[in-house]
Amino acid sequence: MTGKNHDQPLSSETCKIRIFGQSFPEGLLSIKPILKGSSLIQFATFRINLKKNPGFRNADLKGTVQIFFNNEIKFLGLVKRYHFTDEFGIVDLQDMTLKTEYEKLTVLEPLNLGASDIMALLTQSSGWFFHPPQDLIYDESERDFVIIVPVVNLKTTENFNIGNVEFYQDFKNIDDSFIRKSKNGTKNLVWTNNTTRAKTVVKAKSFFDAIITGYSVISSAIDVIALRTDFSFPSISINSVQHDFEYSYHILLSKVKIPTSVYCREDNTDFAVIFDFENIRENALTLDANSQKFFKEINILCNNLLLKTSLSPMEKNLIQVLHWLRKAIQEGNDKDKFLDLWIAFELLISGEKSRKRFNKGDMEYFTNLITNSSFNEEQKSTIISIIKAQINSNPLLVKFDQLVKKLKIFFSTEERSKLSKMYEKRNDLVHGRKDVEIDDDELDKMRTIIEKIFIGKISALNMKNYPNTTSS
Repeated sequence: MTGKNHDQPLSSETCKIRIFGQSFPEGLLSIKPILKGSSLIQFATFRINLKKNPGFRNADLKGTVQIFFNNEIKFLGLVKRYHFTDEFGIVDLQDMTLKTEYEKLTVLEPLNLGASDIMALLTQSSGWFFHPPQDLIYDESERDFVIIVPVVNLKTTENFNIGNVEFYQDFKNIDDSFIRKSKNGTKNLVWTNNTTRAKTVVKAKSFFDAIITGYSVISSAIDVIALRTDFSFPSISINSVQHDFEYSYHILLSKVKIPTSVYCREDNTDFAVIFDFENIRENALTLDANSQKFFKEINILCNNLLLKTSLSPMEKNLIQVLHWLRKAIQEGNDKDKFLDLWIAFELLISGEKSRKRFNKGDMEYFTNLITNSSFNEEQKSTIISIIKAQINSNPLLVKFDQLVKKLKIFFSTEERSKLSKMYEKRNDLVHGRKDVEIDDDELDKMRTIIEKIFIGKISALNMKNYPNTTSS
């Protein structure tokens, strides 16, 4: 990306950097605004004295960075690069535009769409609120939108409906005409290979909200199709009425699914867009001539585990942690990633023994109290079973606190608080209490917590099993 220096002077002053709940003083900041096209982008370099700020080694560089000068925020952004000398850590920063630079929309094709709707769609898809300028005409009323998504691995000679979603393969309506004339309609395989399409109508106040809502409705219909194709019994009873089923092994193996490319048109208008709402933050790993050096520390950490042929239960868990962590980094939507991370988390915590607060005599005392109470036999049996199963069982986060204390891993109060909130979301999802929203910051923080525990746990294991292993 090219640009030119804006005519704002370079500033240099002693100030304080704050990264996800941790503050580090005694740093030297240089801010350099650069004009790129019509946008002014802030770049900064923060030099931090590592001897005066030893806690900086525990910082999470994935997090949002705030830099203060005289208790006022001077800079807000993300770490673009970190390098170091013997004395200083050097943090190269860019304002929040860094995130949008690496979140490339795979498809955004406006079809007769106005400038205000394009601006709103780009802004909202980046996770920001859209505040239209006063001189810009922008419709914020609730209205109907037509949503169409191509369906993979489904062929049908007749139209059919699942809920309020229509599945069809005769492309004769106005929307199919718009799609056919678009660039996607002529070049994008998901639209050009005459695959079945799913169509629904939703109410929304913007194109982005309509795309998210409509895609969710169609996705639920696809979930129902997956359920039906997996039925492998001759009949079921529905409302006391027996219903017989046909079965085919070929159908059992079918995998009907949808891509993330969505067509959206405001009803009763020709304002439309084809949009892929799945943002991509993905780069090729490009290494220089000394590739082995990049993996030096991780090899020191993991080689003993990877080269061992007979693994203990704890070592098998650590291997599984690596699998679920990679899966959460690379696959699935945000909720899939979130639950995969909690699997990795629980694998790390498993095996952590809880301190027994009640001994055998205490258990007998409680059992006798319940046995001699006025509860009926069923109630007594239930209470005694719960006591025996849970009285010495610590909650997951108590075991986490116990483990990080033992491994001498530091987490800030803010990080620990965020973990508790994420645990509540995990429980809401796992126990079916309610749906939750997961954001990128939560996924980033969860990965960092898991990675720190993994490093601490495997380091302790190496010191126990391989005390003579060198660090070079």
